[in-house]
Amino acid sequence: MTINVNNLNSLSLLLGNLKSNKGKSAGTGQGAASAVDPLSLFGASSVSNPTNTNDPFLSTPIAISKTAQLLASRGKSLTKLTIGVLEGALMANKAQGGLIQAGHFLDSLKDLLTQGQDASLSSDARQTLSDQVQKVLADYGQLVDTTQHAGRKVLSEDGVMVVPTNEAIHSGGILLKLVDISAQKMKLDHLDVSTPEAARKSLLTLNQALKTVDKAAAKLKASSDQLNQSATLLEKTLGKIRTIQNSLNS
Repeated sequence: MTINVNNLNSLSLLLGNLKSNKGKSAGTGQGAASAVDPLSLFGASSVSNPTNTNDPFLSTPIAISKTAQLLASRGKSLTKLTIGVLEGALMANKAQGGLIQAGHFLDSLKDLLTQGQDASLSSDARQTLSDQVQKVLADYGQLVDTTQHAGRKVLSEDGVMVVPTNEAIHSGGILLKLVDISAQKMKLDHLDVSTPEAARKSLLTLNQALKTVDKAAAKLKASSDQLNQSATLLEKTLGKIRTIQNSLNS
């Protein structure tokens, strides 16, 4: 059973109507004619004895009590759902940020490999270039190894997880795709600038790695945006629930 903002808006108006007509009996004017079961807004009946129709407001205390129970249950469920969505958004943000930093390292490597294609480089200059490549790769490896969320290394595993955004069973959710960009997986551990030809081949590998990282970052950004929007809507719905619960308690 799903509670949405439109249902909660209707319930809020209905509760005001019920309170204003509390104590009226059937057939005593406009109030009796407009009687509505609050839980019908959520696809559930609150009437304990459907055969007793003499007074449409006879079940109002029961209706309000059951509505309060339903709201408490849905509030707990939506809170758990919201926490899951926020956790998913945090993971997406962490992975996306790591991918952006990885892209900067790859850009540096691209510059070094481009220099390595220069046939006029001396042996000493080429060795210095090779040392710089290894230094950037070491920094890249540290980034991949230390970018974590809740103990999970989000840059060194391939996988897709579904973050539920709805209470309904089998309603799906938002896909969160993690990509392994470790040097070994991306074949960056074999970058070579010992010769112009080796640098040229290494540059092809590097360009492919850049495409992979850019694509993964774009997908994670889209997922992060969707998760943040879902979290905002869920928090808005929870706010409506709290408002109505306060009204029921007043």
